[in-house]
Amino acid sequence: MSRLAGLALLLALAGCSGTEPADPVPAAEPAAREPAPEVARGPERLEPDALGAEPLADLPLRLADGRASSLGAALGDARALVIAYTSLRCPVTRLYAPGWGPLGAELAEREVALLLVDPMQVDDDPDVLAAAEEHGWTAPVARDPEGALTEALDARRTADVFLLDRELRVRYRGAKDDQYGIGYRLAAPRERYLADALDALLAGEPIAVPATEAPGCKLNR
Repeated sequence: MSRLAGLALLLALAGCSGTEPADPVPAAEPAAREPAPEVARGPERLEPDALGAEPLADLPLRLADGRASSLGAALGDARALVIAYTSLRCPVTRLYAPGWGPLGAELAEREVALLLVDPMQVDDDPDVLAAAEEHGWTAPVARDPEGALTEALDARRTADVFLLDRELRVRYRGAKDDQYGIGYRLAAPRERYLADALDALLAGEPIAVPATEAPGCKLNR
């Protein structure tokens, strides 16, 4: 690993401690910087059995604004449900955060629902709501510090995303794409795992890559 890539990795991992808010991404590390070859591979692909065999139960949810909801209510009459994990301190989720607002609007046009989930005990509701306002999130934000939803989904990283069908069955899990990870950033994604899985699901076609290892900080359950 090069000295520059190694330094970037140490800085990123420092932001995963969950004890102090991470500093903004240094200006000396622009998003267009090409990653070192050893970190340019993107997320690892997982076996399809990582999805789980059974549909999820209609689990209750507590939203950051205090309202009660459920997975079924989040799905509503939509054709599918995207669940995107996020957090306020992980460097990777902070990079993805501005994109959830525009993506939510795009999904709504395709009759697909979006649910954001912050599972971190160190985050509090007012700060989560402030982040939602800052980034223009219109999708509901569920809080899961007790880990019930995280356990049911087997979520492993702070940037995990899940694509559920009308039966609440997980059809894709893992990385949204390969643009950001611990220690690297690309100017644009090369692989769009979630978008490709959604296209296939809505078209009634097999999903070519049903599971990947998401980036971000490891979730301790």
